[in-house]
Formats: sequence, C-alpha cells, structure tokens
Amino acid sequence: MATQDTNSKDSRHDAPQTHTETRHTVIYGYTRHELSKVMKHFESQLPEFVKISIDSDNLVTRITLTGVESGIELLRFKMNRYHQNLNRIFSEEVVATEDKTVAQVLGELLHERELTVACAESCTGGNIAHRIVQVPGSSAYFLGSVVSYSNDVKADVLGVPRSDISSHGAVSREVAEAMAKGAAKLCVPTVPSPPPA
Repeated sequence: MATQDTNSKDSRHDAPQTHTETRHTVIYGYTRHELSKVMKHFESQLPEFVKISIDSDNLVTRITLTGVESGIELLRFKMNRYHQNLNRIFSEEVVATEDKTVAQVLGELLHERELTVACAESCTGGNIAHRIVQVPGSSAYFLGSVVSYSNDVKADVLGVPRSDISSHGAVSREVAEAMAKGAAKLCVPTVPSPPPA
C-alpha cells in the first residue's frame, strides 16, 4: 500500500488536494487470454478515479490498482474495498497482496518455517536459482542448484533412472520428480553437532 500527495508546493491554496493510493495483488496460473475474461466484469465496475495495470510474466501476473482522489480517508476505504474484491476473485491463486516477487514470498515462508530449498533445473537453465538469489538474505535458506540440461547429467549427477527418461521423456512429471529427489539428496543441509555435555 502506498500513499502520495500529488500536489506541488506552489499549488494554489484553493485547489482541491488530491492523494494517490496503490494496491497490489500477485497471482499465478492465468494466461493473458484467461485473465482478460475473468477480469472483464471487475474492471467494468471500477470508477474513473481508479486505474488498473496488469503485468504478466509467464503465468505470474502483477495487478496494480491506482486511485487518485481528494479525501485521503475515503480514498483508502474505497481502495481497500476494491482490493478485497479483487483478491476474492483469485482466492485460490493469490501469491501476494503486496508488491512482491514470487521469490520474495518463497523466501519469507522458508525463513518463517526454518526450511531450506534446492533446485534441479533443465530447460530453465538456472533461472529459478537466479531469481531466488536476487532476494537479500537468500543464503539462509537456499542451498544450491543443479542445471541438468543434458540427459547424462540428469542420470549421472541427479540419479534419474535412464529408463524413466526413455519411457516418459526428459520433459515429464516422472523425470521432474526424480530430479527433485536427486537435488534433495545432493543438497542436504549441514546440521550443527550438539555442544558437548
């Protein structure tokens, strides 16, 4: 949530004071075409003083509501209501109700639950690991990643059965699960030994 006074210091004294409020919702799982259908009714209900922007990257979508109006308290009330309505539409797909990346949300959850994560990637070429480490403090929960672009690396490093690759293909659920299990075995966190009695 953000608030901004849009008046300049040299504005006329009798000019109405305007304020800006923004609200963010990050969702996952919709294509642009699907999103346009779902959002059509919601967008039609918004007043003129509220603008909406939609930024999609693959299946991650950041929706921003920006309201500009006089009367800060009433504006905040209205923006909160529109934000709540938006979040109800995507109740099962909401990643964050603030301006955060998926990697930031993942990091917060891992930190809160004292968990760690490792990656086994192929077609993404290390991009998942790259996004995770862009978050300050990610070394506390991110252990590492194996970019197994070739089938030999999948088999020899991650221990994916070659029979699974042959039967199901390198891009398959079965192979992805085996890759994840292999990464988990390779990137076991070091547990400190208890202090001597």
